Amino acid sequence: MQIGSCWFDRPNKLFVDPSRDLSWPLNDQEFWVLEQLVLRRGQVVPISQLASSSMTHVSVTKTIESLVHFLGKDQACLLEYIPGQGAVLYKKNSVRASSLLGSPYKTMPYRLYFLMLILIIIACVYLCFSFSPPACILSRNLLL
Repeated sequence: MQIGSCWFDRPNKLFVDPSRDLSWPLNDQEFWVLEQLVLRRGQVVPISQLASSSMTHVSVTKTIESLVHFLGKDQACLLEYIPGQGAVLYKKNSVRASSLLGSPYKTMPYRLYFLMLILIIIACVYLCFSFSPPACILSRNLLL
């Protein structure tokens, strides 16, 4: 099952993030908490339901924090701990993807900057060599 850009591999008890090329083997507690959240996706799951017989409330919150940490800052909003109530795994990412022109203060990635710079240089060189001088200038040079 997909959670943001990560995959929850139930048979192998793995949490995989192919975008960062990371694989996290889940222990029994992490697997239990994640499975309960996936089964009730979009709903607040109480801490009492997330805690198995060998888990305390503190260990459940630490497990949720470690799952949020693995998701990364871009996908962390998918899993939320609600103090005193439980946790919820959202179906979709609530943060919109930002575009390059979304803000005047957003920095441009270096690769895109250099690509644009190279394209501008190529366009200038093409324009310099593609135009020939006007006929009146050529005829004046022939007379001299």
